[in-house]
Amino acid sequence: MSKPCTRWDAAAGRHCGRVPTRLYAQGPRCAACTPSALEGKQEPREGACAPLRHYCRPENRCATWAWQQQPWRVLATGGRDREDQRRIWLEFDRIRAIHPALTVVHGAAYPKPVRGVRPDRSADWLIHLWCLAHGVTEEAHPADWDTCSTPACTPKHRRPRPGGGTYCPDAGFWRNGLMVKAGADECVAFPGKGGGTRDCMRQAAAAGIPVRTIWDPTTAVAHV
Repeated sequence: MSKPCTRWDAAAGRHCGRVPTRLYAQGPRCAACTPSALEGKQEPREGACAPLRHYCRPENRCATWAWQQQPWRVLATGGRDREDQRRIWLEFDRIRAIHPALTVVHGAAYPKPVRGVRPDRSADWLIHLWCLAHGVTEEAHPADWDTCSTPACTPKHRRPRPGGGTYCPDAGFWRNGLMVKAGADECVAFPGKGGGTRDCMRQAAAAGIPVRTIWDPTTAVAHV
């Protein structure tokens, strides 16, 4: 039996879950949720090589190989409490193996330095380290908590900081919207305990960007 479809359904607030499915770069997909179906295109012809096992010759490359050479943008979102570096890095290794011309878009939610060194925690920080280690282009969009340009960010809306000054509580959600508007071929989510990742997942799904969720098996985060 095939695995359930993993496309995020924004209206229902859950993954599609239908079967049967076929395995795509974005994960198991039912016939209605394949990348081609979402773009209103026909499925690639049968007989094309598998993404990681090409038998076609250099002088006669298949459609799959040609597709893999195109630029690929991944919108990455994740919790600040994620510490599973190996799992996150393996996922991006897999994506890069299929899409060599890769750009990773993330929110740059990095942990605060401890004695001048940032701890290996937060999905965005671990993704940033992976990009540096592999020479992959990254596009960072840090939230502007101090001078937020959110239309609703009025002095009355802002909240006080414990050490003085104020900040905008919605800057992260506004930043998520800007990343989604910039466009992506897929969204890969590493949810933690906070709600920012789920907000980005909802916005991406509503914009028609396929969403894949990579859970941390070492935590008790509910799979919603």
